[in-house]
Amino acid sequence: MSPYAGAETVFHRRMVETRDALRRAARDVLGLEPPDARPAPPQDGIYGLPEWTGLVGPRHAELDALWRERGI
Repeated sequence: MSPYAGAETVFHRRMVETRDALRRAARDVLGLEPPDARPAPPQDGIYGLPEWTGLVGPRHAELDALWRERGI
């Protein structure tokens, strides 16, 4: 899935359909209730390492913002 897909594209529509199907499966098959919104990335463990916060973290934050703009 790509956060760069425009909301008007078939690719984006399929991402939304897939997300919704996975949410239904989690609820109906596993008995889990997925959160309405994706939680923010954790700040501990690997995400707290200098390599992450300095190199990967900024790119991850950019992609996370794009996903959230598109409602994914």
